[in-house]
Amino acid sequence: MEKKVTLKGTNEGYFLILNDQASLDEINEELDRLFEQIKKDNKHEQNFDLVIDTKHRILDEATKETLTQKISEHTNFVIKYFSEEVIDKELADKWHNDTSPKMIVRNIRNGQLVQSERDLILFGDVRPGAVIRSTGNVVVIGNVQGTIHAGSKGDEDAIIVAPFLFNAQVRIGEHVEVIEKNADEEVEDTSDENLKRHQIVYLNDLHMIEFGEVEHLARIRPDFAKDLGGFEEWQKQL
Repeated sequence: MEKKVTLKGTNEGYFLILNDQASLDEINEELDRLFEQIKKDNKHEQNFDLVIDTKHRILDEATKETLTQKISEHTNFVIKYFSEEVIDKELADKWHNDTSPKMIVRNIRNGQLVQSERDLILFGDVRPGAVIRSTGNVVVIGNVQGTIHAGSKGDEDAIIVAPFLFNAQVRIGEHVEVIEKNADEEVEDTSDENLKRHQIVYLNDLHMIEFGEVEHLARIRPDFAKDLGGFEEWQKQL
């Protein structure tokens, strides 16, 4: 028969694991038996840190408070925190919105301004007089003839990835570069072959805007497109 409650001691402290398939009544009954055994075995008054692991179950605040009080009254354990392997929907939605790039599939026309508080990927053209602005990175799959502003709130590690076949303007943080093409340099053919000519725009070590080839992205910005720690790292920033 699978245990409803398991108490484990490790080098990092004690862990109380609650079976997420058991009902709360079953867990409370087994906790009572566990606490009775602890009282018999415990011969000193030293307090011990305890982490409560609820696995794939989220306990509401009232249940956590009841459990905390029960453990405090019957044992020498001091709860450090509750650990769970799931997150509630509201927090999951916030995580998704904060960490996933904003994706837009349309052309941005003259006079239009598109802004994003996270990385932005545009599948479409940036027409003359249009502005794309993001606090993070910007990737454009389309022609650029307007303005692209990455790191708009001062992130100088932000980059822009786009094909620069026409006159345009790029900005990273407070740094600005105007791209001017001669008439014979502008490319009328927007075939797939030309659209592959993406470049990276970034700030170099001298804090000057520089253009690089996409194949050098891993060297220019090693952390780009890497997993930056997932949910736990994001949660630490809240």
